[in-house]
Amino acid sequence: MNKFLISALALLSLGATPTLAQTSLPVQNADPSRNLPGLGGPIQMRGIPFNSNRLFGLPSRWADEQYRQYGLSVLALNRVLARGGPSGAAPADQALALQLFNRQALSWRFLESLGGQGLPTQSNVLNRLQAEGLDLNSWQARVLALAAQLKGGSGWIIWEYNLLTGNTGLYAAQDDTDVRIASMPLLVMNLNQQTYQALNIDQESYTRLLLNNLNWESVSARLNQFGLR
Repeated sequence: MNKFLISALALLSLGATPTLAQTSLPVQNADPSRNLPGLGGPIQMRGIPFNSNRLFGLPSRWADEQYRQYGLSVLALNRVLARGGPSGAAPADQALALQLFNRQALSWRFLESLGGQGLPTQSNVLNRLQAEGLDLNSWQARVLALAAQLKGGSGWIIWEYNLLTGNTGLYAAQDDTDVRIASMPLLVMNLNQQTYQALNIDQESYTRLLLNNLNWESVSARLNQFGLR
């Protein structure tokens, strides 16, 4: 798979309706102003979706820094788009624009994934876990195992809904470009080293903290978008 394929999440995060053609265009053939809604103009930055003072074991300064990093990714993307004028990213900037587009989309979904108590009670979430043959404990164990496999200790853990198969599942993405065709990330965990080194803890301890702060209500709402109740 071409590493610069855009994810369905990135399109959905901007309110676009994804199609396989939109999500599977190689960079060298992509026309952002035509095929990627929102890339013809600036991306609007959104407000932090949770109270940074109410995370369990994660200080507000850490949460505010994650929001700042999201804002920087939006700013970087908009600067690249501005260089191309009204039509969006210039041909030479298309690969970079797609990478930055994914980065801000994953960063935003990461923020949306926080602010909860880590315990899913929603029937559609529990049904999806059961369909994977998992309960919460085994799902969390799989998250920890995937995190440990990330090269260099950095990357993203994504629980996705696949628009083609209708299945959910976990996978580890090594970087911003490691996305899947027709993948709608329901939940994202940012495991880039700076996110946990700033807390002076190791990756496993950090991942466990994220698990305790997951907002399953927002995940349930995304499942509802696909009629999974």
